Amino acid sequence: MSQPKITCLCATRGRVSMLRESLSYFLAQDYENKELLIFNNDDTELSLSPEYEDSKIRIINGGRFDCIGDVYNTALTHVSEDTKYI
Repeated sequence: MSQPKITCLCATRGRVSMLRESLSYFLAQDYENKELLIFNNDDTELSLSPEYEDSKIRIINGGRFDCIGDVYNTALTHVSEDTKYI
């Protein structure tokens, strides 16, 4: 039986310095069918360093939003269709 896909959402809100810790926690998980969607809701665009390119991590640069609900609803539009749990 295959594992259902899990997508984790992470919004930055300008606190990109905390991403390193979030990335290490995500990568330390032994669950295989996972994805981390980093929704960068800050004016400064982010990109993945080459060491993370094949690690099931995606960055969406989305710009600023007024409230966390708007961030979450917009991030949900980028979740893969094969995701079972968010």
